[in-house]
Amino acid sequence: MSTRDAGVFVIEDPHGTRRVTAIDFPLSIGGAQSDVQLLPGDAARTFAHLGLAGDDLFVQAVETSGREIRVNDAPLSGSRWLRPGDELRVDGSRLRVEASAGKIRLIAEPGSPDHLAAPVLTPPPREGDLSRLGDLIEPVAFTPRITGSGLTPRNRLASPGRYLALGLAVLALVAVGALLYSAQAIEIAVQPTPDLLRLDGGLNFAVAGRHVLLAGSYTLVAEKSGYTRLETPLVVAADGNEPFFFRLELLPGLLEISTGELVGADILIDGELAGRTPLERPIEVAAGEHELRLSAPRHQDFVEHLTIEGAGALQSIVARLEPRWAPVQMSSDPAGASVRVDGRSLGTTPLTLELGAGSHRLELSLAGYQAYTAAFPVVAGRPVTLPRVRLAPLAGIVQLASVPPGAAVTVDGAFEGKTPLELVLAPDRAFEIKLSRAGFATASLALQVKSDERREMTVELDAQLGKVVVSAWPPDAQLSIDGEPRGHASQTLMLPTTPHLFEIRKAGFEAFSQTVTPIPELTHSLEVRLRTFEELETLAMPPTYNTAEGHELRLIAPGRFRLGAPRREPGRGSNEVIREVDLTRRFYVGAHEITNRQFRRFRQEHLSGNVAGRSLETDHHPVVNVSWQDAAAYCNWLSEKEQLPPAYVRRGGTLVAARPRSTGYRLPTEAEWSWVARFADDGASIKYPWGDSLPVADGSGNYADASARAIVANVLTDFSDRFPTTAPVDAFRPNARGLFNLGGNAAEWTHDFYGVGVSREVLTDPWGPESGRHHVIRGSSWRHSTITELRLTYRDFGTGARPDVGFRLARYAE
Repeated sequence: MSTRDAGVFVIEDPHGTRRVTAIDFPLSIGGAQSDVQLLPGDAARTFAHLGLAGDDLFVQAVETSGREIRVNDAPLSGSRWLRPGDELRVDGSRLRVEASAGKIRLIAEPGSPDHLAAPVLTPPPREGDLSRLGDLIEPVAFTPRITGSGLTPRNRLASPGRYLALGLAVLALVAVGALLYSAQAIEIAVQPTPDLLRLDGGLNFAVAGRHVLLAGSYTLVAEKSGYTRLETPLVVAADGNEPFFFRLELLPGLLEISTGELVGADILIDGELAGRTPLERPIEVAAGEHELRLSAPRHQDFVEHLTIEGAGALQSIVARLEPRWAPVQMSSDPAGASVRVDGRSLGTTPLTLELGAGSHRLELSLAGYQAYTAAFPVVAGRPVTLPRVRLAPLAGIVQLASVPPGAAVTVDGAFEGKTPLELVLAPDRAFEIKLSRAGFATASLALQVKSDERREMTVELDAQLGKVVVSAWPPDAQLSIDGEPRGHASQTLMLPTTPHLFEIRKAGFEAFSQTVTPIPELTHSLEVRLRTFEELETLAMPPTYNTAEGHELRLIAPGRFRLGAPRREPGRGSNEVIREVDLTRRFYVGAHEITNRQFRRFRQEHLSGNVAGRSLETDHHPVVNVSWQDAAAYCNWLSEKEQLPPAYVRRGGTLVAARPRSTGYRLPTEAEWSWVARFADDGASIKYPWGDSLPVADGSGNYADASARAIVANVLTDFSDRFPTTAPVDAFRPNARGLFNLGGNAAEWTHDFYGVGVSREVLTDPWGPESGRHHVIRGSSWRHSTITELRLTYRDFGTGARPDVGFRLARYAE
C-alpha cells in the first residue's frame, strides 16, 4: 500500500492519537508547539514539514533548523518522498511510517539520541586489482579431433527411381516446412466470447486456442446474440505475432417514455434531441449510463440518470413535469403606475401577473415621480406579493463632466458611471461625489440639489505623474507621445500614469512604437535602437540553423514573464524570488546539450570521467566535469571559427562578459533559460518538464531512477529511464520548443553570476549581477529526484566542474 492509496492519516505522538486528512497538510514537525511532536520540550523549534504533492506524502527539511535529519539512515537535504516502512530520525527520536487497515500511521517516538553507525559499503575493486574477484579461470591448449566418415556402396541409392522418389519426398517436406516456417500462431481474443468466430481470406486453422495464419489480409467475423455483428479487416505482418483483441458492442435498448396528459415535451438523451411526447414507438438507446432530460414550455425540466440494459430490452419511464410559474401581485403608492416586467409593458398598478420561475426586473413609472426599478425572484408554484412601492418625487439632475473625460463617478460610495454623466439626485440632501481616473488624483466634492433642478458641472482632475527615461539611437531620432511631437528621443519625461503611445522615427530607419504606462514613484527605462533598412533584411532569420561544428540552434521569440516561484509552492527554494522579466531581443539556443565528441573537438584531452565505475565518456552523451570557464572558452572558440565577435573577454586571467553585448556564441542567460524551459510563446507556463503535476511522466527525461540506487541516496523508486548516469542528448522527447533535456540528464551552466536579488522594477534583457564568485546552474540532472529539484524553477550555483553539470549554446539573433 502506498501513501497515494490512503485518504486518512493517523498521528500518534505525545499529544495523543488523532486523524487528519489532506486538507490539514502541510504539518510541522518539532517540539510541543508543532503539529507533530517528535522532540521533548516546548522550546524545540520546527525542523521539517510533512506535505502532500497530489496524493503522495513527502518531508521537507527547514533550512535554518540546524539539526541533522536522516531518512532511512540517509541525510535529508531539501525534500524526499515517504512511503510505508520509511523511518525519520533526529536527535535520538524517530518517526515511523506504517500502513494499516487502509490508513497511513505516523508514529512519533521521542527519545534520547541514538547514534547510528553508517552502513559499511564494499567499494568496487580498483583498476588492475583482481584480489577480490576469486580464482581466475586459466585457458589451456587443445586440438579438436576430427573423425573420418565415408560412404560404402550400401549407402548409395540402388536405382534412378529411388532417387526420384526420395527427391519428391524431400521437396514435399521442404514445402510443408516452408509453409509452417512462414505461418504464425496468432492469438485472437473477442469479448464476450462469440457464438460464431471465423476468418475469411486465406489458409488458416486453429491450434491450442491460437490461429495459424500466413502473412496477409483477412476478414474477421464474430457474432453473438444481443450484440452487434463484428466484421473487420485483420492484417498479419510477416515479422509480427502480436495478439489481436476485439470487443463486441451490445445492441441498443428500447426506452418507452410517458408524460401523462402533458404533450410536446422534448426528450433529450445526453443532451441530444431524441423525440417528443407522446412517442409513437420506443426510442433506441445505446447500452450504458445516460442522462434523460424532458423539457416543456412553462414547466421545470425532468432529469433522471438511467442505466440502459441494451440487447433490445424494453424499459419504461413515467415522468411528471412540475410547472415553473407563479402568480405575482404588485401595487404602488400612488396607484396607476405603468408596469414593465423584463422590458415588456403589462398594465398599471395594482396588477396580478403569471410569471415564470427565475429572476425578473420590475419597472414602475408615473408622471411627476421618479421611475422605480427592482429585481425580484419567482419560485415555481409559490405565489408572490411584492411590497407596495412608494414612488418618490422627481429629483434634481446634474450634468457632470471632467477634464479629462472618462472619470469613474461614485455617489456616497456607489458607482454611477463615467463622465460625462447625468446624475439624478434626491432633493434637499447633501451627497459626496468622487471622480477617479487612472493617472489622476481622485477629486471629491459635496453636492446638494433642489427638486427638479438641472445643473451642469465640470471637474478638472490633477494628473499623477511617473518618470520615463528614453535612451534612443541614433541620437537625433525624434520622439512623439500620443501623436504629439516631443523633440529628440533621448530625454527624461514626467507623464500621467496612463498608457501612452511612444513613437520614435528617423528617415532611413524603421520606426519604433510601444505603449508605456508610467508608475508613480518608479522609473521606467525605454532603450531603443532603430534599425536601418539594411538591418531589416537580416530579420528574416531562419527558425533553425546548424553551426560550423554541427550544433542545431533554434530561434526563440522574446516575451515578458515572471521568473521564480510563488512562496507557497511545494518544494520552493528560498532563492527562487519572483521577478518580472521582459526579453526584447530574439535569440538562438541550442536544441541539445554539448556532447563529449563536440567538446573534444575543442579540447582533445578532456575527460568527463566516471561515477561508481560507470563511464561518462560516451561520444553522444553530454560533456560534464567542465567548469563555467571551460564552457565560456568553448563558446569563444566556436565564435572564432565562424568569425563572430567573442561574447567573453579575458580580464585578470579569467573570462568575463564582453561589453557591449555581442552576437557571438555564449551561454544562455538565466532568464533566457527559464523562458525556453517553462514558457510557450503565448506566456503559458509549466511547473515540471512534463507538465504541472507529479508523478514523473514516462519518457520525460533522465532523472535519479531505480537504476541509480547504488549511486545516489534519493531515487524515484516508481520510475525508470534505464540510464543510471548520463544518457544520449536526444534520448528523450523534446519540449514544445523542440529543445531536449532542459530537465534531467545534465544540469546546465548559465551566463549569469549567482545572486538572490529582489527588484520591484521590470528587468529588461537581464544578464545577472555584474560580478560574483559563483554562476547560476539551472535544470535538474540524472542525480536529482526530489520535488525541489525536479521543478523548472529550481536554482543551483557553483564554480567548478561536476559530473552532472554540462552546458548548451546561445547567441543573439541580431
